[in-house]
Amino acid sequence: ILIIMLVDGGWSNWTQSACSSTCGVGYRIRQRNCSNPTPQYGGIYCIGSALDTILCNASNLTCPVMGTWGAWINATDCSASCGYGIRIRNRTCLPIGSINCVGDSVQIETCDSGVSCAS
Repeated sequence: ILIIMLVDGGWSNWTQSACSSTCGVGYRIRQRNCSNPTPQYGGIYCIGSALDTILCNASNLTCPVMGTWGAWINATDCSASCGYGIRIRNRTCLPIGSINCVGDSVQIETCDSGVSCAS
């Protein structure tokens, strides 16, 4: 007499990916297989999901804030007492301490003193 016993499937241990982020909160993908044991002879396949996503915090580092430029501010007055001269303007990447503002923070531009140089 041959007796065949149903073998229901069981989950393997979870394997997981690295955290998706190097700063702030990210996620990990966990995966497992119905192979501990594999269902046999009409046994039931594992119940539940083979994939799972969990939150992770790769480090306690806060992610850098993407900055935007503040308004141009005149750093110097017009260099000319009459006619045209130059002045220096600057701007700050906001919020303070943020990164990735594209472009220059200092600008030299021509300016009109508003006074004619005619004698």
